[in-house]
Amino acid sequence: MQEEQTFYPVTTEYFTACLPLLEKYFGITAGYFNKELSNAKCLIPHREDNIVKYSIKEDCNLVLPFRHLECHDLLSLINSYGTITPIIEEALLLVAYCIRERQIDENEYNDLIQFHTWDIYQSEWAHLLLFMEQMEARAFQGNEQTAITIRTNNGIKEKISIPNSDNWLFRLIKKELAGYFPEVQTAEKARQDIQWRKPSAGRKKDNAIYSAVAYGIYRMLHEENAIPSQPDMPNELCAFIHDFARQMGCYSDNKGWDGAYNPDRIRADLAAYLKPSAITPRFRPISLQRQVIMQDFDFPLLD
Repeated sequence: MQEEQTFYPVTTEYFTACLPLLEKYFGITAGYFNKELSNAKCLIPHREDNIVKYSIKEDCNLVLPFRHLECHDLLSLINSYGTITPIIEEALLLVAYCIRERQIDENEYNDLIQFHTWDIYQSEWAHLLLFMEQMEARAFQGNEQTAITIRTNNGIKEKISIPNSDNWLFRLIKKELAGYFPEVQTAEKARQDIQWRKPSAGRKKDNAIYSAVAYGIYRMLHEENAIPSQPDMPNELCAFIHDFARQMGCYSDNKGWDGAYNPDRIRADLAAYLKPSAITPRFRPISLQRQVIMQDFDFPLLD
């Protein structure tokens, strides 16, 4: 049985106008459309030394084949928001195309995974800060010096004991590491951070692509004046992020921990992405195609 597909035309004028939005807010670059641009003969070659590089024509129509996503349903969702401009509509359609039609695997995108890795580091730092507070309190109450014991291989092999006179080790650790986590500088902040991350029953980590989509939509609609500046995260914006992410298949069914849509959960997600210590969740950039010339032959120079 032949796979059904819908072809959606995108004028190059719109496409090139969307590229700065895609890169600024999502990290999506023109290279995501290498195949489509090549098939539409929208790429102009030029030679730099032994490398052929490409730029995008100004008068070329790009056609996107939709096989996994019903673009008309998506456009209805986008337009239902009411304040979406045509250029933002086109940009969101291109984001959807990259996710669903290119079948992006989140594990391929190091920048997105790095966002969650940093999240883990801060969690470990919070636990370490509480441990140091407990050890310092124990030394103060007993008026005795403490020692730190490091066990390797689950304690099977020989352990190492490091004297911690006058808490020199803790002071050194804080001096070297505290600057990386400006929001967790005290034991009280560490407790709050641990409590905030504490998973409820059945809660799973957010899909990394969802993080990039939610944060990108939030920024784009704000900075392109598609939503008012106040309130910062209105219910309508949260609902739009929820509905868009569900159509992309990157919204966890258990988000909110009971499977139900909850705008406060999305607000909490956005607040986490906006923290000064957070790494911006973005897609990994892909360059326009290029070709290395191995033979020495004439190549026409194009204006």
